[in-house]
Amino acid sequence: MTKSRHVCADREDAAGYDDKTCFQELAMRPYRSAVQAAALLLTALSLAACGGGGPSSSPTSAVAGGKGIAVGEPAPGAPAREEFIAQARKADCAEQRNRLFIIDNELVLWDRAGNCADMSWNATLYRLTPGAMLCTAGDTIAGPRTTCTDERYRALLETAAANLAKDDLGLGGAHKVEVVPFIKDGTLPFAPLVQDQYSGIAQPRNVVVRDRAGLETLWNAHYLGRSPVPPLPEVDFQRSMVVGVFAGSQAAGCQSAAVATVEGDNGKVVVGYEISTLMTVAPCAQALGAPMALAVVDRYEGEVAFVDTTPEHMAFTSLDLEDNSAVATPETVVVRDAAAWNELWARHKSRSVPVLPVPQVDFNRYMVIGVFIGSRPNGCFKTTVTDVYRSGRKIHVTRVDHQPDPRAVCTQALTTPSHLIMVERSDLPVVVSSHTVT
Repeated sequence: MTKSRHVCADREDAAGYDDKTCFQELAMRPYRSAVQAAALLLTALSLAACGGGGPSSSPTSAVAGGKGIAVGEPAPGAPAREEFIAQARKADCAEQRNRLFIIDNELVLWDRAGNCADMSWNATLYRLTPGAMLCTAGDTIAGPRTTCTDERYRALLETAAANLAKDDLGLGGAHKVEVVPFIKDGTLPFAPLVQDQYSGIAQPRNVVVRDRAGLETLWNAHYLGRSPVPPLPEVDFQRSMVVGVFAGSQAAGCQSAAVATVEGDNGKVVVGYEISTLMTVAPCAQALGAPMALAVVDRYEGEVAFVDTTPEHMAFTSLDLEDNSAVATPETVVVRDAAAWNELWARHKSRSVPVLPVPQVDFNRYMVIGVFIGSRPNGCFKTTVTDVYRSGRKIHVTRVDHQPDPRAVCTQALTTPSHLIMVERSDLPVVVSSHTVT
């Protein structure tokens, strides 16, 4: 009140106000301020509803091809790249293609194709997470089919699926399309580019080429001294890269190089190559050879490792070839210690009376591999391990299963064929492949 009196005294001196009028005016000031603020807020809301405030303030609808947010939708964040990559790495039926694209930093397209009877190819459009699917298109047993949870995105998906070879997926310059690099664990697709027994590159080397200039330099070095030089092959380095192996000078011209496998392994590409001797009835050329091979794989900016997968055959000893094993279910067993060996032998021979003594194995130097094919209807079924070889980072075991000719006379009793072998010890994983013969 003291402050108000001073103000009113000043006003009265300046403008002839009396105290009563001045005090009434001061008392109304807070209410006038509140009314003015409310009026300003109503004006702003009216302008926004009518599109006022300039072009940038207009809300946009999230229709196919649009980049905005529909009224009521949450503001977009960044796509969950790692979640999509984890999903794609575990995908089945993706041996031929397995790619992720981010469109306008708002949508994710997953394109994959493989060797499956159903869904041999599929393209799926998502929002920011794998759980937010918008549309999916694919090849089914009943024919191609597209389904959408949001029909506004059907046209965009169908356009992209029809233009997967184009950098912009056929969507045009108004859209930003980004490829998400990743490597699927397991077998990766590759296409041979060139294989030659004679190269101008005389020193052993492995190569990864990610641009046309690099390929041209390598191409000319490989064909050094030859005329004419074959034309440089076309490679789409936006989506692919070239990997290869040069074995260097060899003593004879019967050596061959090949890219045998390409695999994804914990985020890196592993190229398996083989350097082998060609089996030919013609004599080998006496000139020095320098075998090489190049292949095209999906582009990857991360680590690329090379592994010599040339088969190295391993000698093995047969420990037991049995048609009446007590192991009645199909399985492969790898034994690397005496305790596990004693347990397996007891299980395997539990039908024998008396149980035969356990064959002695020095597990510091050897290991045991047992193959069991399970119950069979007659005595004409057999199984035999015919080959063991080391290739790359695996031990491969070849098993031949014999089945009877329909005209064969067989013992009519259930059998359980098996074969146990001893081979040089290795901590590499063991892979068994089987072949059936009559």
